[in-house]
Amino acid sequence: MAWPLAWTIVAGTLPGLFAGVVIRVRYLPGPRAFKFFVGLVLLYLAVRLVWQGLRSPQDGQALQARFRAAGTLRADAVVKTKSVGVRRIEYEFLGATFGFSPVSILALALVVGLIGGIYGIGGGAIIAPFVVAILGLPVYTVAGAALLGTFVSSVAGVAGFELVGLTSLGAGAAVRPDWALGALFGVGGLFGTYVGARLQKRLPERWIRLFLGTLIAGLAVSYVAQYFL
Repeated sequence: MAWPLAWTIVAGTLPGLFAGVVIRVRYLPGPRAFKFFVGLVLLYLAVRLVWQGLRSPQDGQALQARFRAAGTLRADAVVKTKSVGVRRIEYEFLGATFGFSPVSILALALVVGLIGGIYGIGGGAIIAPFVVAILGLPVYTVAGAALLGTFVSSVAGVAGFELVGLTSLGAGAAVRPDWALGALFGVGGLFGTYVGARLQKRLPERWIRLFLGTLIAGLAVSYVAQYFL
């Protein structure tokens, strides 16, 4: 777990999430155009991920040389925080140093939280592709942080919609969570998350980029297509 990245994502997501809940209930009961915009953003990130995955491992990806020949991670593949500052946070992974601007991640997480509150789109679907494709952080160190951010924001979002549904703001609107449907999503999600975490360390990063890019592309096309239906 890259804890500095994880907590930065959480700190930025929560304020945007609660604002998004209020905006959704009061101003955007059917955010059709907003969904179209999100689809275009995801499509752009998907193209970048697929392009990076198709490139040769030797093409600017020195980190790949530190993986085993089979593409699996070594036992000592752990994240070590090197420095934490207002302008930059750095951590070490497999002998290489990676860094990011906390302000940039906070701003991104704030927007993602807003989107999540408005339409319920999982933060990991946007944050993970962004930090991998744009900031160049390794997939192996991003997954845990994105999942933690999604978990915290999901719990807060469910609580927010439940509370709003009990107030005059949510009167006459179907905003309270469907707990039975949510439980089904949760069971499937927990199983998939466990399997994915077990498989991740056995797959080369370029395969993960290609797979993630393909999934994100499918989601993006679905959002854009729904705008025209």
